[in-house]
Amino acid sequence: MKKLSLFIGNCCNACFWVRNSFFRNIRTTVVISRRFLVITMCFLFFLNTEAQLVTYCPLNMTSIDGWPLFFTTPSHDVMWVVIRGAATNSAYYACTSDAGASFAVGTIPDLNHSPTCIYALDDKTAWVGLTDFVGSYGGAVWKTTDGGQNWTKLTTTQYADAAAYIDVVCFFNADTGFVLGDPIGGHYEIYTTTDGGVSLSPVPSANIPAPLASEFVLESRYSKIGNKVWCGTNKGRVFYSADRGHTWSVSTVKASLTNMEVSMNDSVHGVACQMEHNVPYITNDGGITWQKKPLSPSAYMCSVNAIKDVPGAFVFKIVGQGIYITDDTFATYSLIDNLHLTGHNSLVMYNTTIGWTQTAYQNFDSAIIKIADIHIGAFSPVANLHHAGIFPNPVKQNSALVSWTLEKNAETTLALYDITGNLVRMNKVPGTRGSNAKVFKFENIASGIYLLSVSDGTNSSKIKVLVE
Repeated sequence: MKKLSLFIGNCCNACFWVRNSFFRNIRTTVVISRRFLVITMCFLFFLNTEAQLVTYCPLNMTSIDGWPLFFTTPSHDVMWVVIRGAATNSAYYACTSDAGASFAVGTIPDLNHSPTCIYALDDKTAWVGLTDFVGSYGGAVWKTTDGGQNWTKLTTTQYADAAAYIDVVCFFNADTGFVLGDPIGGHYEIYTTTDGGVSLSPVPSANIPAPLASEFVLESRYSKIGNKVWCGTNKGRVFYSADRGHTWSVSTVKASLTNMEVSMNDSVHGVACQMEHNVPYITNDGGITWQKKPLSPSAYMCSVNAIKDVPGAFVFKIVGQGIYITDDTFATYSLIDNLHLTGHNSLVMYNTTIGWTQTAYQNFDSAIIKIADIHIGAFSPVANLHHAGIFPNPVKQNSALVSWTLEKNAETTLALYDITGNLVRMNKVPGTRGSNAKVFKFENIASGIYLLSVSDGTNSSKIKVLVE
């Protein structure tokens, strides 16, 4: 049983993944105060060649108090996102059909549930999975065929148990798909459909491996290639099906892994990784077996998504540092963008030319980031001065720890700039080959957005910092 009713807007970047484990069992309601994130045109000062690959795409959620959570991108120009409202049970959606230039935003008319997953066929047809976080109404599946203007509830007796929790809604075409929910009665509650969800047939428990104690599949953390699908669990396992969800097998990545997501390049190559972990696990046999493949250099990933049809190519995020790409199965990786706050949230790549993620601040505007025009092999691996970061970020106290890595001894300059480009504070510290760390003081620095430059005199890394 897992019911989530903790909505922490100010700490989404730190709590997004936690809700998939500890907070899934909490039914207390937390009232969230509204915050506004103001980004002025002066922020253009921060843009460099690395940031040209990403673009802010405001949702203009002027009438919605909530957090965009899960993405689905059926084509190059189309992307849907479900929005979890700050109210106990409320659900919204946003859809773009012009690659983020504009969004249609609206309400999913279900007063008893909040979103946990979404799947879209195009800019008109989408299905959402909803769950009652209070713990009375179980789960529900809704569908739209007109771009969100009207929605129809598909479930009746399915997911009716108060403890029911929908994790995955997945379709292979307009008619064929499945819905996967938490174990109820000793087995995962899975239904298949051949008529677009109008009728839902239960998958026999004999076709589903038994769950471990307190095991569940993570919300929307699945991967689909052709007729095959893979889903990660909070117990270090991967459930996978080769026949559109009718029969299932399971493999163990590592029993101690929690909050694990799976993403596949093709039917045989892919990755499984626990969020906030520095060791991804690779499969070359369709998820039957998994091999440890540590990042080089080591870093803690919070989200990862495979680039389809390019084995070994993945885009991933490191909290407080940025968005990265690897095309050699994590042997090396390269920076795409390090100027935007990134947190534990969704990351979806449609192909090498477009993908979507979001900032750590998920309320109102400036929530969606478009990643565009990535060219495999066009980036230089992270080297010399790399893996620069600051913790915590946002900075809430009078100091934070800045970390960086050098390939040789070099004096390092830590320089903090405001959004107009004015130097606010600067420290010069000795740097040694390997890992370095220094406490940076933030006393008497006003709340706002800053840029921290970490430079060894030849190379530099820039980190966007929010001071609260």
